[in-house]
Amino acid sequence: MHLLRKLLYSSLPLLLTGITLHAQTVESQLMKPVLRCEDVRQNALEAIPRIYREQPIDSVIRAISFWEDKCKNSEELQRIKILVAIKNRHFSELLYDSNIIHHIDRFKEVKDLNSSSPPGWWYSYHPEDLKLLIAYNTFTKELARSLLPVVDTSKLESYFCYLYADTGNTKKILDKSTFKNTSLVKYYSEFQAAQRKQGGVHIALISGIWIPTGAATLLGNHPYIGLEYGGRDDKNRLVFTMSFKFIKSQNTYQIKRRDQLYDTDHFFGGYLGLEYGRKIVGNNTHLLEATLGAGVDGFDVYNSSNENSDQMKPVSILSYNFNGGAQYSFFYNKSKTDFFGLQVKYNVTNYRNKGGTDITGNPITIGLVWGGGRSRGYYGSRQPQY
Repeated sequence: MHLLRKLLYSSLPLLLTGITLHAQTVESQLMKPVLRCEDVRQNALEAIPRIYREQPIDSVIRAISFWEDKCKNSEELQRIKILVAIKNRHFSELLYDSNIIHHIDRFKEVKDLNSSSPPGWWYSYHPEDLKLLIAYNTFTKELARSLLPVVDTSKLESYFCYLYADTGNTKKILDKSTFKNTSLVKYYSEFQAAQRKQGGVHIALISGIWIPTGAATLLGNHPYIGLEYGGRDDKNRLVFTMSFKFIKSQNTYQIKRRDQLYDTDHFFGGYLGLEYGRKIVGNNTHLLEATLGAGVDGFDVYNSSNENSDQMKPVSILSYNFNGGAQYSFFYNKSKTDFFGLQVKYNVTNYRNKGGTDITGNPITIGLVWGGGRSRGYYGSRQPQY
């Protein structure tokens, strides 16, 4: 018994030490710092400019590799990878994939940041983070400008140097025929084609002249104004159309109500319908469409606000309207969403004025269109600019 007690007393400190060490190990594991990508990014934004100025270029490459290993490829990382590769004469289009389109566009959004800049929609800037990014932008701009005198302007490297040096319009560089077969130009073309196929919202104001034919010519020409709303993609347009035509009739005509004929020159009309447009020929700037439409057409023959309007009911003449024609559109803004246009339509109608003056005829409408839209794609109505 004495021996057992002695053994117990001697082993108790060891047992307590083991429990304490085990507890410390568990706690230390819970308290172990986690290396987050955002921490690596912030450290890289601060350290890489200093490493570039104070240490060999190999140290910068090691820092870039570590950053790339810990984080996915961001715009800031892609930027320094390209510039260092150009400096080392190791530039290749293998440095990027189709995401380069988004990276370039993001660069153009952040390149002019300053201390009073609001947060961007893809960044949540804290004051310290904004300060780091502004300094990093200054560093990469200086690096790109230092490469301009030595870069070959006939090679794609020159585009990135001019881009990151923030020299202005770089689109004219990529528009050169020497770059038309590059992966970068191909990525832009593929992206723009995908955006156009996604389609988007279409809205437009329309205004023009309603020109009757046949017996309806006695009504005279009438101006109209209206609205289109719907959707479109690169080949198709489907919209609801509403318009109103106004000013009194050019000539007096008769209507029959309660077995009596009445003279009137009142005219206020409207149209509500659906229109489909199909591309015939065109590009990002010019578009010619064939159009087909159907709806309800008509006009008031008597002012419903008059005291005796109840005796003149129905005060409107209604008709179906089947129409076909063409529309030319000129897209004038950079994103190729806003346009001016000209539309011409032939409208098949049947204005039945039972017992009154014959006003049947198929009117022609010639009008101007001013509208735009918003793409449903990643960039909304704004297309990436290179």
